[in-house]
Amino acid sequence: MDKHNTSWFAGWYAQQDYRHVSQCLPLPQAPGVEFLFGVEAEMTMDMVVGVSPQRYDAFDFIVVPISHFHQVGFTISQEEAATPEGVATKFLDKLEAVLDQSLPYHKVGLAHLVSAKLCDAAVYCQVVRLITGERLQRLFTKTAELGVGIELNVDTFLFKSPEEEKAVLDLYRLAKQCGCKFYFATDAHHPSGLVGRKAAAERIVDLLELTEDDKFRLRR
Repeated sequence: MDKHNTSWFAGWYAQQDYRHVSQCLPLPQAPGVEFLFGVEAEMTMDMVVGVSPQRYDAFDFIVVPISHFHQVGFTISQEEAATPEGVATKFLDKLEAVLDQSLPYHKVGLAHLVSAKLCDAAVYCQVVRLITGERLQRLFTKTAELGVGIELNVDTFLFKSPEEEKAVLDLYRLAKQCGCKFYFATDAHHPSGLVGRKAAAERIVDLLELTEDDKFRLRR
């Protein structure tokens, strides 16, 4: 697979249309558990979100990743991906573009903002620091005003160094300061991937000093 092949990614996503994702319907039912029909809709480097307005009402939850920058040539250009400054600018441009669309923001979440897919590990801390500034503060304030949720992805908080811990926590603490609301995600693709995730999530709650008031709540 050519990771820089735009047509490959376009073709891969084209297979995941509504007919494909709706195969999980009807959803399971269980006492005390609410199952939601949601979708993770990719955002291309041209700021196109991969769910049409005609399908907004079909989903309970729409998650938009703006940092899938491992998909060079599809979510970010090769030129933009070549430098930490280019990655940081593209991240902020895409966040602004999401907030300027006509999405049903009351049921929209921003997925794993600074996961490992953001950039090469060697420049990860530099990119996160470049992102975290006055422009991000303005965008987080708008995120809060629109009612968009911010995902706390457990893997993002498995820090590899004190420098990485500070950079990531500074970014999410800024989001909290701006009034953003949060929800958890594990990115577990198999039940075995959930092992230990509850304890990891509780650690994040402590690190960010979160309370029930900081919880993102879907409005339907």
